[in-house]
Order: sequence, then structure tokens, then C-alpha cells
Amino acid sequence: MQIKIDKPLGESKLGSTFGTKWNNLHMGTTSAITCICGTKHPELPENADSLMVSQFLGAEVVEECCGAVLDIVYQESGEIFATRFLEEFAENPSDPRFAVFRLELKGSIADAVRKLSEVGAELQGIDQDIQKIGE
Repeated sequence: MQIKIDKPLGESKLGSTFGTKWNNLHMGTTSAITCICGTKHPELPENADSLMVSQFLGAEVVEECCGAVLDIVYQESGEIFATRFLEEFAENPSDPRFAVFRLELKGSIADAVRKLSEVGAELQGIDQDIQKIGE
């Protein structure tokens, strides 16, 4: 299957993995590369920052050019992908594939618990206000 993207879609607004956008290939390049949209990026000078490279439907995505394509996929299917990923994680959480995920999960759960506590305290205050109205 071939996807057709005629022009750059723009940088990702959502992806962020260790400050490098989606970067699902875990690589960057300073070599010449052609983005999924057909834009040819020339080789970069020796001291230049790398272009971040991801993959989408088997094609290379230069994140600074078309990283937004992955934002679109995430917005359309993120919850389904996350659910499936959690199912795979539950089957074998010690798999090295999940090493980074385990670290991120620990921090995310702590953040979620803190935020839920804040919401709970807020709701308790609202409940007390409602009770006062009924008196």
C-alpha cells in the first residue's frame, strides 16, 4: 500500500520522547534523506543537529518536515494502540522491549494519583457546599 502526501505536513505538536518528537525509529540523521512527502533534505554540515526520523507505513518521515502525520494517527487511534500495548505489556512486563515504558509508567502513575487526589479534594469541597445549600 502506498500513501500519498503531496507536501510537508509540518512538525509534530504532540509527539515527545526524550525531547526528540515521536522518533519511533530511535534515530536521527545528518545524511541526505527523502521524507514521505517527497521533500529531499540534503546532507547536513558536520556540526548540525540531526534530523529526527520516524517511520510511517514503511516510509521514512523527517519529523521536522512531516511529523504531524504521526500526530494525526495518534489522534485517530491512540487509545486503541495504547490499550493493545498495555495488553502486550501485561503478558510479559519483563520483556526488554518494555524497559523504557516501565520507567515512564512509574512516573505517569504517580502523576495520575496526585491529580486524582486534587480532583477528589475539589469534589469533596463541592459536595460540602451542596450540603450547606440543602440545610
